[in-house]
Amino acid sequence: MKKNIAILLPYKEKYNLNKAGAASIWVKDYLSISKLNNQTLVFGNLEKKDKPLTKNFININLDKAYIRKNIQYTKHLYDYHLKKSFKIIEIHNRPESLLYLIKALFIFAATTSS
Repeated sequence: MKKNIAILLPYKEKYNLNKAGAASIWVKDYLSISKLNNQTLVFGNLEKKDKPLTKNFININLDKAYIRKNIQYTKHLYDYHLKKSFKIIEIHNRPESLLYLIKALFIFAATTSS
């Protein structure tokens, strides 16, 4: 089934059993009862040794990022969006990510419609 929904967790939020924060636990619980579970991908930042809470997790590696981690993190999601064309992008606790995506999507729409 096509993945139409992307959920972007804060990059400091761990999406595993031992270190999960509030947003991770909420997303896991929501996906466990949601009919849209098969259409959803969860994006976050985990270490290689950590196992995600759900199978539909995409890891965004920030090992090489030293400055502006939030923007680089969001750019990874945006690049993935350009390949998959999500209909919905849900962002948790990252207003800077929202602004980045609005600008990027607006510029993309303006350049493709010309």
